[in-house]
Amino acid sequence: MSVVDTVQMLELRTKKAAGLIAMLRKEKAELQEKFDLVNTHNAELEEYVESFATSNKIIEESIANAMENLASIEGLDDIP
Repeated sequence: MSVVDTVQMLELRTKKAAGLIAMLRKEKAELQEKFDLVNTHNAELEEYVESFATSNKIIEESIANAMENLASIEGLDDIP
């Protein structure tokens, strides 16, 4: 293989490498965008879970208080 052929092959390979790098950079940017979206959605879901847990605790406490109040009424269980 002559020097000219070697240089041309090197030039072709560098063009291919540059194209591959550009493609990978674009793919990386797309993946970063998807990651950011998923990360934001995950944070929203974490807030929802926290809110749900708080609401659930309030509901449980309210039910327990209602049951306690009903238990304090004498004769309630005797009514058919």
